[in-house]
Amino acid sequence: MTIESRLNPSKKRRVLLVDDHPLVRRGLADVIAREPDLEACGEAGDIQEALLAVERTKPDVVVVDLTLKTGTASN
Repeated sequence: MTIESRLNPSKKRRVLLVDDHPLVRRGLADVIAREPDLEACGEAGDIQEALLAVERTKPDVVVVDLTLKTGTASN
């Protein structure tokens, strides 16, 4: 828990979704949207997109598919 979240407990936690299957990302985003304290702040289909999205969206949490087809950030 960050200092900001302790000071503002009503603030939604921002979640970035990283998966190479758009349908999975959409499903996760729908589940997250039902939670009052969470919001999906972005999506990415591969590691490179994810790295850019982290810089752009500054998420609190990143949910990453462990079996991304594109491999690691060093690809």
